[in-house]
Amino acid sequence: MADYEMPIPSGLEASDQLSLSIGRVCREDVVLEQWCREVFLALVGAGLGLYLRPASIEQLVDGCRLMLSNSGVSDRWQTAGDDALIAAKAAHKDRNRVVHDMLLPAGQGDDDLASWNLDQVQKKTLSFKVTPKSLTDVARTLNRLSRANQRVSNLGFGMVSLVLLPGGGPELVDDATLSIVEDKFDLIANGGARPYGSTE
Repeated sequence: MADYEMPIPSGLEASDQLSLSIGRVCREDVVLEQWCREVFLALVGAGLGLYLRPASIEQLVDGCRLMLSNSGVSDRWQTAGDDALIAAKAAHKDRNRVVHDMLLPAGQGDDDLASWNLDQVQKKTLSFKVTPKSLTDVARTLNRLSRANQRVSNLGFGMVSLVLLPGGGPELVDDATLSIVEDKFDLIANGGARPYGSTE
C-alpha cells in the first residue's frame, strides 16, 4: 500500500509542524463525520428517521452499521461497508488520541520531531500515562483518516444508488467504487483514491 505522504513546509520549527499536522487531522476528521452523515441519510431514506440526529460519530457509525445489515444490499457490499464503518470509528478514536491528549516535548527545550511524549490523563488519578511519539505517528493518524474518508465516501455513493435511489445511478456502484470501500486502493497526491490495478 503506497500511500501519499503529507508534505510539511520547510522552515517550520518542530512544534509548528506538529501543530499543522494536528490541524490537518482535525480537518480530515470533520470530513469523515460528514461522510458518515451522508451514509446515514442514504440509508435512512426519506422517512421519519431523518429526524434522528446522532450526537456523535460513534452513534452515526453504529446506526449506519445497523441499517446496512438490514438494507438488502449484496453480501459483498454489506461486508465492505461494515468494515469501512468500523475503520472510520477506529480512525476517529486515533484522532481523539492526537487531539485530546497532550503532545509535549520529551526533554527540556527539545524541539526534535522524534522526541515527543503523549501525556494521557488517567481516570480517577492525578497521573499521566506517558508514551513516546513522533510526527510520524500523527501522520499515520492522518493517513488512517484519509483512507477512512475514501472508503466511507464511496460507501455513501453506493448506498445512494443501491438503497436510496435503486436503479437511479448505476455508475456510482461500479467495481472501482466497491474496491475503494473494500480498502483496495492507494491514496494519491490530489487527495483521491486509485483502486489497485487502475491506470487512471
